[in-house]
Order: sequence, then structure tokens, then C-alpha cells
Amino acid sequence: MTPSRGRVENAEPIDRRDASSPSSKVMIHLPREDVIEEYTRPARYVRNRHVVTMPALSEPELINILGVGVLEAFNTDGLSLLLRTINSPDMKKKTFRYHGHAEKIGMLRETGFLSHVPVKINGTEVCLVDMTSRLLFHIWKLEEGEEEFTVMHMSHRREEWQND
Repeated sequence: MTPSRGRVENAEPIDRRDASSPSSKVMIHLPREDVIEEYTRPARYVRNRHVVTMPALSEPELINILGVGVLEAFNTDGLSLLLRTINSPDMKKKTFRYHGHAEKIGMLRETGFLSHVPVKINGTEVCLVDMTSRLLFHIWKLEEGEEEFTVMHMSHRREEWQND
């Protein structure tokens, strides 16, 4: 999973944590279940007036956000009601994280660490997603004095919409 570099010119990805850590470059303030769902639930969006379903974390791209740096954007679900209430020919929600995040989380998902299906380890049933989220969320927290920030990038183009 290699992000597109088409939108980035002469910019370096920014890191807020030790890049050697597989869980680096993200701080999470949402409930664990919501974050894990964002990485496992298929992403729905509108393309050419049709609802399309793609895997979460798909179509990664690097985007340079003024004042922030280069972030990786990838498909996640989240349009929900907008899929039925906004008559738009194209509409997509992407999540922004630090470069390399989608590949790391994708590896966890593909190897079963984000699965809700229990596995037996030494005679004990363990739900790997519970273990994984507990370990990651211990790391994914703000340091004392560190400020949270949110980035929203919106683009649109005006055209005459036809009501179906």
C-alpha cells in the first residue's frame, strides 16, 4: 500500500513520536471501539452518483496541509446519512494520519489483531482486538502539555446538480 505522492511538492512528513515505534504518529481521543471500527468497517462513498464500497485504509495519498505538514489520507466510513441526504455526484470521507499509519494499521488488521473473533491461547480465549486496542491506546495519548489538533480539508467544485 503505497500512497500517491502527486499532491506533495518538496515537503517532508512530520513525526510527533519516535518513528521506530509501529504505533507512532497518532494521538486518539475517541472511544477505542470507534477508532478500531474506523480501520475495519468498509468505507462507503459516492462516485459518479453511485454508492461505492471500498476497504477501510484504501486509496492512501499524501497531502500537504499548510501549517501542519504532510499527512496521509485514506478511505474510512463516515458519510452515513449524507449518502442519502446530499445529492452530490461525488462525495468521500478520508481520515488524515501521519505518513505510514495506514500500512501499519492494515498489517494489524490483516494479521487478525483487530478481529473480534476470540482465539485460544494457552487454553484461554482472547479477543485480539481488545488486547491490541489496550496496548495501542496506552501509547496513543497526549503527553502532558501536548496540545491536540484537528485538521479538516474540504474541497468542492460547483456544477449544476440534477435531481434524480
